[in-house]
This record gives sequence, C-alpha cells and structure tokens, in this order.
Amino acid sequence: MIRSRLLAAARRRRRDRARRGRSSRAAPRRSTPSGVRADFPILARRVNGKPLVYLDNAATSQKPRSVIEAIDRYYTDENANIHRGVYYLSSRATEAYEGVREKARAFLNAREARESDLRARHH
Repeated sequence: MIRSRLLAAARRRRRDRARRGRSSRAAPRRSTPSGVRADFPILARRVNGKPLVYLDNAATSQKPRSVIEAIDRYYTDENANIHRGVYYLSSRATEAYEGVREKARAFLNAREARESDLRARHH
C-alpha cells in the first residue's frame, strides 16, 4: 500500500513539475568528470578565471541538482513532521521517509530497514 502511494505521488510530482516547466529527472551524465561536474550547479562557477574546485567536505558537501530539486520539492510541496500526525502532509512525509529507509536498506543489503539509520547525529 505504501509503495503504491509513493509511486502515485511520484507520478503526480513529475506531472506537476512538467506543468511548471521543471524537469522530472536529471539526465544521467556521470560517465566523465565533466559529466559529474555538470550534476553540481555550483561547480559551473568560475573563480579567478578557472572552474571552481571544492574539496572541503568536513562540514558540508556540495549537492547535486537532483538533491537540490528534492529538497526544494519537499519544502514547497510536502513540508511536515514525520511520525507525528495523522493529517495528510504528515502521512505523506512519513510514507516518503519510510520509502527512503527501504531504498537505503536495499542499497546497503540490510535485513531490515531499521538497520539503516538516516538520522543525523551531532556529537
């Protein structure tokens, strides 16, 4: 049930983005270093006449366009607390969160989704 809802929501988001003139998914371009750079909008910037190089990721990492678009979509269309309510937005946010946990579980080849903890930890 959750999977079918997530798929339906993804179709609605793609349709809505197409109506607003935004691409539904960035085309994969990772076969060359310039293709990887193209996925990161900030790396199109030039500094002192040369392409920006960003190697510091101890505190933050640059985000690819797909992540920026996903964050934008979340704050524009779906912002709500997870596991905190029975209202529509909270339910959608919870389903999306649990869907990502399942994707992480599959990617990590974990037995259960709870083995892939997505929460940030500040020490």
